[in-house]
Amino acid sequence: MSFVFANAFVSVLHYIEDQWLLLVDCIENGIIPDIETIGHLRGVLMKHFSANPTRAAELREIGPPGVGEGWAVRVWPALTRFIGITGGIAAVAVQKV
Repeated sequence: MSFVFANAFVSVLHYIEDQWLLLVDCIENGIIPDIETIGHLRGVLMKHFSANPTRAAELREIGPPGVGEGWAVRVWPALTRFIGITGGIAAVAVQKV
């Protein structure tokens, strides 16, 4: 997984944490929430999205980001490498990954 800036990945984690219940529910039920900006893509996305209650249960057991170190590796077990640029005050965010 790579991001130009490591803090962009941390922003993604914050979004996942804020929307955790909705995201897990969508995975469990195979739905895509009604989001204004993706209306024209809904049909294409739905072809690749199906209900996965087993995965939703796994994610519920893991919990949202911020509950412990190593969250990304528990959610994405094949994640072996993270590449991103950071420095200065933003370097604090890397420890969270």
